[in-house]
Amino acid sequence: MSLEGGGRRGASGGHGSKVHRCSCCSYSTVVKSNLIRHSRIHTGERPFACPHCTYDTTIKDNLKRHVLTHTGEKPYACPYCPYRSIQKVHLTSHLRTHYNNTNSDSMPNVGH
Repeated sequence: MSLEGGGRRGASGGHGSKVHRCSCCSYSTVVKSNLIRHSRIHTGERPFACPHCTYDTTIKDNLKRHVLTHTGEKPYACPYCPYRSIQKVHLTSHLRTHYNNTNSDSMPNVGH
């Protein structure tokens, strides 16, 4: 498995960034770290391991979210009721229960 860099992209995209291509499949990206993360699909490498259980993953943010299941921390809080969530997407879904209209323009922006 090698990480291959292609030529520079033209005026049509990529801000002149180098294109990085996977040597195992047709995946390509202008962000080298995305290619490194992608390559783990082929190598089976799972470098991020939970210190509390046997869970491991290829993506650091997935581990951070997983560890919250052990600590009980729920960083996303509903501004209208006691509901809290580990994931922002779950809070966004929950907020719809406070609105008769699911028009996202009327819903507050969910932050940390």
